[in-house]
Amino acid sequence: MQTKRRRRGLVIALCLILLLGVTVCLHPRVSIPLGLRAGAPVIPLLTFSGTEEIHTLYSSFLASDPAYFYVAPYYAVGTRADGGVAYLKPVYRWTGKELAKAKEDYEARLSDILAPAKILPTRREQVGYLHDYLISQFLYDRSETVYDPYTMLLTGRGVCQAFSLLFCDLCSRLDIPCEVTLCFSMQHQWNRVYVDGEWLALDLVWDAGETGVTGVLSRRYFLLSDAELLALRVARDPAWEAI
Repeated sequence: MQTKRRRRGLVIALCLILLLGVTVCLHPRVSIPLGLRAGAPVIPLLTFSGTEEIHTLYSSFLASDPAYFYVAPYYAVGTRADGGVAYLKPVYRWTGKELAKAKEDYEARLSDILAPAKILPTRREQVGYLHDYLISQFLYDRSETVYDPYTMLLTGRGVCQAFSLLFCDLCSRLDIPCEVTLCFSMQHQWNRVYVDGEWLALDLVWDAGETGVTGVLSRRYFLLSDAELLALRVARDPAWEAI
């Protein structure tokens, strides 16, 4: 009964968002993603500690879900007298008809990339194709301004967030379980995929970096256990040992 009531409450909240353009005062973990999906200009928030917590929460949503490609990584906030965050005002790259066109173009570009992968016989081969395609066709964004997968498709470059989100979105369309792994302390993220009965890690950006240096496709950071990947990271940068 409680589950049904909770679901009913979320449905009502979403309806209010669509009708009024703002979110009702749900917990930020609920109101922020609901508001972003609805394109709400203002997202009211319940009592929250402050701007740092909101930033971490907001960033984690954008960093883990490619569906938010139309949401910019910056925003405005309104504060209460006690310093807490009262509301959030997202910035959207595209809205309305422009957003609809962007979503259509995004889907078309993904379909083009996926076409060769769909005829491959095994999940491991499909993952290998996606890995090799992305690290050979896209560059790391040295300006560190391209965070979303769609802008990466448009410009041919992106940061680790864009690489990992695009990879995960492509995997999901091949029914390959995939997840994004975030490390805020090292300001980096990568992927884990379920292949041959186990979860294995891969780091597209680090392989793209080696490919760019040598001119040869690198799979040094491809389909490793978490322990194996961490060992390679520590060998490259001892700061990873503290993770």
